[in-house]
Amino acid sequence: MIHRAAILIEQGRFADAESYLRNALSEDPDNSGLIAMLAEATLNQDKNDDALCLINNAIGLSPENGELFSIKSRVLIRVGKFYEAEECIMQSIDSDPVNSQAYAILALIQLNTGRFQDALAMSDKALKFNPSNLLALNTRSSALLKLRKKEESFRTIKDALKEDPNNAFTHANYGWGLLETGNYQKALEHFKEALKKDPNNQYARAGMKEALKARYILYMFFLKYAFWIGRLSKTKQWMFIIGFFILTLFIRNLASGIQSTSVYAVFFLVYFGVPLFTWVVTPVTNLFLLLNPYGRYLLNDNETMNAHFVAGSFIVSVIGLLLYITTGDGYFLTITFFGLLMTIPFSTLFINSKHQVEVAAYVIILVILGFIACASSYLFGGSFTGWAFVFNIGIILFQLRINDLAINSAT
Repeated sequence: MIHRAAILIEQGRFADAESYLRNALSEDPDNSGLIAMLAEATLNQDKNDDALCLINNAIGLSPENGELFSIKSRVLIRVGKFYEAEECIMQSIDSDPVNSQAYAILALIQLNTGRFQDALAMSDKALKFNPSNLLALNTRSSALLKLRKKEESFRTIKDALKEDPNNAFTHANYGWGLLETGNYQKALEHFKEALKKDPNNQYARAGMKEALKARYILYMFFLKYAFWIGRLSKTKQWMFIIGFFILTLFIRNLASGIQSTSVYAVFFLVYFGVPLFTWVVTPVTNLFLLLNPYGRYLLNDNETMNAHFVAGSFIVSVIGLLLYITTGDGYFLTITFFGLLMTIPFSTLFINSKHQVEVAAYVIILVILGFIACASSYLFGGSFTGWAFVFNIGIILFQLRINDLAINSAT
């Protein structure tokens, strides 16, 4: 039964392997090796909580087994707990200092936490023990690309493909590298190849979505920005965000001082246009994908809902603007800005995150503040009442909080 389960795992038939392993465990419930195999099977079905519970049980039975800590580290990577994963993989390395795969996993953790130079060094150390380690080759290629060593990066990923031309992860990783360097068409080819090998490969599916959306010129610029800011350290990312807000305040004060209409126009473009673009470009291009006969199958339910909410909010804004132009009533201008600014929180409402409840609560509060601002404008007249100011501050605080979650997602 165990031998059959091992073959099924090798074939990628993880659900079938899980069934065999659970039957085997019913006869030998304290076998840490069996539990570890079951953790592998559940992990590869994205049952992360089950896998974590199983591997913790296995470690409790065999705390001296370094390989179990290696598996736990991979589970923690999957759920985004990179620093906890690093502690686990270090325990695995302590028990087996020549384990190439353990060093490769450590390199992957360092890559995901922005330590690109360390990731490169650790990948090289893994390859010293096993020159054909696919994870180490892939991680080395990604680290080199982040360090702007493009040619060496692609030589490394080609070496990985020579080792295993049918490896779905390598094809997907190659695709992401091509995506980052702007070669969207060739990236699509590798994502397609990865999905041929493994139709459930989420890494490849996500890459194919980005490559398809990169055909839209505005999204292409956003993608370049996303890759650029992703190469910055946390400190530099916050410096950029704070610097942007300081810039908008400077432009506003400059416009007030010289009473220039053109400077006010620049202020509104920078203050409203740029942040709005970076927040809503993803759900808006997802709407375009819904119209694509192939692209629609790449979106999950959350992404589809986000796109619809953003579209609905934008429609409210357009209706408000048309009514304001027609009637000249400032009340409709409040509705216009309410609909426009709500596209920002709606763009994150259904994100797959451990903070989803917190985000949803913020969005509900902003909706309530927006309705109060609109009602205040209707009852007391004027475009921007005190409640409209509170709503605007809420939008700013929301953006700062979401940026904080994004920057610290690796912790």
